[in-house]
Formats: sequence, C-alpha cells, structure tokens
Amino acid sequence: MTQMTEKHERTNRMGVVAALVLLLGAVHAADGQQLFDVTMTADNAYQFYYGDGVSATVDMGGAVNTTPTAIWGTESYSVTIPDSSWIYIAAWSDDSVKQGLIADFTNLTLGGQVLSGNTPWEVTATGIDLDDASPSPSLALMTAEILNANAGTNPSLGWVTPTASSLTNVAGGIHAVTISGIDDNARWMWYDNGLDTTSLNPPFTVPITPPGFNHDEFLIFRIPVTVPEPASMSLLLLGGIGLVARRKRRSNSHSK
Repeated sequence: MTQMTEKHERTNRMGVVAALVLLLGAVHAADGQQLFDVTMTADNAYQFYYGDGVSATVDMGGAVNTTPTAIWGTESYSVTIPDSSWIYIAAWSDDSVKQGLIADFTNLTLGGQVLSGNTPWEVTATGIDLDDASPSPSLALMTAEILNANAGTNPSLGWVTPTASSLTNVAGGIHAVTISGIDDNARWMWYDNGLDTTSLNPPFTVPITPPGFNHDEFLIFRIPVTVPEPASMSLLLLGGIGLVARRKRRSNSHSK
C-alpha cells in the first residue's frame, strides 16, 4: 500500500468516526431533550404536563370536550421534554355515560411510540371531582396529588395499571368510532374504582345504574421519558468500528 493510500484510509476512518459522533449526538438530543408528536382526546377533559418524579413543573395544554364531535376529534402537540422527566395527564369526565382517554405519543428523537392502554402507563385517582367548567389542575395541585400518589394516600392507594378498553382504536374503541390521527392499536383507558358491577367492561360500557359516574376523579396518568442507554450507544459505536475495519480490509485487497 502506498503512502498516499494509507493517508486516504486514515482520512476515511476519521470521517466514519466523525459521523458516528454526530449520530450519537443526534440520538441524545441537544441538551438532553427529546421531541414528541402527541395526539389525544378525552371523554371529557384533560390537561397534560411534564415534571420529575415528585412534581409537575410545566403545563403543556389540554382540552374540554362536551360533544361527541369534540370527543371524536383530537388535539395535536409538538413538545420538547427533558430526559428523565415524567409526562403527566390529568383527566376528568362529566360523570355521565362513558369516560376515557386515548393518546398517541411518538418519540421523534429515539423513535417508537407509547400508546394509551399499553405499558408503561400508570394512573392514580385523586378523589377531587372536577366538572366540565372547572379550571384545569394547577401545577401546585398536580404536585400535591403526585406526592399523595407516591405515598399511597389517595383513593387508588398509589399508582396502578389503568383499565383499558377491550377494543383497539381501529376496532372502534368505546364509541364504535375510530379516532383519526391516533394509531390503530391505541386503546381508550381510564381508572375503574370497582363501583360499576352491572356492565361487562367497566368503565367503558354504560352501567344500568347509575348511567355513568365519577370514578374517583380527577385522574392522573403518567409515563416516563427514558434516557438512551449507554449499552445502545456502545453497540452503535462497535458497529461503526466494524465498518471501519471492513472498509480497511476491502481497500487492502484492492491494493494487492
């Protein structure tokens, strides 16, 4: 191999390593933040936030839906959330007929989705009844109820797994309507306080008595914002080193 060829190979290796550095930097977004596209709706109201494991610190918006058209429509958000945060959704109903939340969180930084009705969603019941006209929970109230949930001193005795509809979104969910803009596999979810003993799929089918009711609302749903694992980055780096080695061997064979 000539001196010029060796110099060219060193340049190639440096280029690949530089590309890997850029790739790893992109995976772990600027300043340790992640970008999400969010689409959701509720029967009847929700407000969503992010914070840490003991508090809500940022209010990101919400909606109150009082008609079927509004419930079957959606709201969409593009939000940037720091690594290691928790996403919280406060949700409440008009205590009538059916209740539920359906959501699609797409992580544009790491890839993948978190859909309502699936792992790793958790829910807690505050026992503070809100109505359609009620203001959304303040950051202070959210923080107080997060602490109550962490201590297990609320009606649900802490964080529990939400009850999910037996039907996916594409199958019509709880309203026999597929919600446009939300993944087919998302499912409506809510908290079942065990008081509905007359319907087959509480709290999503209308009970005989009473015709819908307060399930210890308002509720708080949560999911964690995960941090890219060092092992995953190591695999990417090892893959890049293998690429350098293969390119070097290929160049050596051409020089013989």
